[in-house]
Amino acid sequence: MEKQSLRERVWDALEAEGIARFPFPPHDRIPNFAGAADAADRLAAT
Repeated sequence: MEKQSLRERVWDALEAEGIARFPFPPHDRIPNFAGAADAADRLAAT
């Protein structure tokens, strides 16, 4: 799978599921999302 098409799928899913957070739209950026702080903490712990 191409990286750009995967990005599009993730951006679309974040928007469709209502978990994308400001700034909107989530497309073409590193998106903010509900649970981002917890995800960052888990990643840092790895």
